[in-house]
Amino acid sequence: MNINVPNQKRPCPCCASEDFESLWSYEHVTKTRTKYWFFNVHNVICKTCGFVFTSPAADSQVLLQYYQDSFSTFMNQNLDYDFEKRMDIIRRYGGKGKYLEIGANQKTKFHNELEKIYSKVYTVEPNSSVKNEFRSLGELPEIEVDCVASYFVLEHIPDIDSFLKGCSKVLKDQAFFICEVPALELYDKFLSPLILFEHVNHFTKMTLANIASKYGFELVHFSYEDCSRPYGFVSVFQKKKTSDFKFYSEFEQNKILFKKGMDLLAEFFGRIKKASELISMADRSDEVVIVYAANETTRRLLPCIKQSKNVIVVDTDPRKKDFFDNEIKVYQPNEIKEKLYLAKYLILCTERHAKVILSSLKNEFNKTFRLENIMVVDIR
Repeated sequence: MNINVPNQKRPCPCCASEDFESLWSYEHVTKTRTKYWFFNVHNVICKTCGFVFTSPAADSQVLLQYYQDSFSTFMNQNLDYDFEKRMDIIRRYGGKGKYLEIGANQKTKFHNELEKIYSKVYTVEPNSSVKNEFRSLGELPEIEVDCVASYFVLEHIPDIDSFLKGCSKVLKDQAFFICEVPALELYDKFLSPLILFEHVNHFTKMTLANIASKYGFELVHFSYEDCSRPYGFVSVFQKKKTSDFKFYSEFEQNKILFKKGMDLLAEFFGRIKKASELISMADRSDEVVIVYAANETTRRLLPCIKQSKNVIVVDTDPRKKDFFDNEIKVYQPNEIKEKLYLAKYLILCTERHAKVILSSLKNEFNKTFRLENIMVVDIR
């Protein structure tokens, strides 16, 4: 089933202006568990305050359907964040009473630890393939909690107003809201926050604090180092009856920061080109190429993969076997042992799991690749 995601008009969430400058627009097609989705993405910068976001943005209700049908985190997958950093902030600002996390995905050892220090842990997650108590803030009972946390969620939310109102509603006065988001200031080092088409907000310390202040949230702690992922920052807000935040325009600064991210994007496209050239070269010499991981990076190689007779796409997640539908098949490693043994080249489309994959190939399949025949192509 194909869905064209409609866009809706969106004023600046930071200052309500409608005077924007276009930064980057593109089309993107992606696959969830049961559907194909067609996105039109329009990144803009507000000329008044400098907030970077998408406008028009994907319709909130259709976007919710997209997340409900998305692939969840694979069970037993290693955590992609620093567990101890999250716990440290929680112990400093919210370690008692009732806790609510919005966008929890699969429950992990992090949540097991939370249950040791909180009397009750609530989780909200729209993804229907994940077992969680609630699918939305609206499903929550009439409760008040001592801490609300959202980790790398707010960048996905077009309707920031409803989100922060919902957080404020369930949070006790003087209690804490912990929020981690990608940092626009780090886009020159990390590409994933920029290239992920689902991201509709690109925050700085100032823009997030200014938006949050409108809902009675006062910034009490900010840090890049304390953030659980290297490409973001953590802000801790305390709920007050009023919050007066002094804000100034970041237009020139944020435009430069976004441009640095676009320079990094050009480098990524260069790596995609080199990987495509490697596949073509291997085809001419009739050598087998293993492309490891079925994800959005792999999709960018799809035109070249489809033309080749010697490329095999591999992923350990059995749910990914039809990730590309009828275009190409995705195999698990134990299904292609002979081809794996004969393969000369390895293209890793996941930097995060690269070491684990190489170790698994060596220990489980007695397969190693020469270093010069391994290429890592991923969104950092």
